[in-house]
Amino acid sequence: MIVTGVCRQDFSKIVLSSKTELLLSPNPAGDEQTINITTKEVGKFVLSVYSVQGIKLKSFEFEKTGTKLKQITQILELNDLRTGIYQYILKTPSEVITKEVVVVR
Repeated sequence: MIVTGVCRQDFSKIVLSSKTELLLSPNPAGDEQTINITTKEVGKFVLSVYSVQGIKLKSFEFEKTGTKLKQITQILELNDLRTGIYQYILKTPSEVITKEVVVVR
């Protein structure tokens, strides 16, 4: 096999777009939980909490403008949730992020 014309490309200048990050603490949670969303994405974001049966229990949304990295912190009250497993679903302009949380009483 003969290889000719090998292409050498400098990939150091390629910048990958930053995805949105969703961090939940503590997990397992008690009466409240801190939600940290870090993103460069622009647009509408919706975070919803679902039971394992698929029932939406809580939801909040926000709009982000500008392309600078931004961290959104929200304290979510969990007093009205029973002990169990819940799904947090964050819908961003480009993806859906799902995390599981355990609530312990």
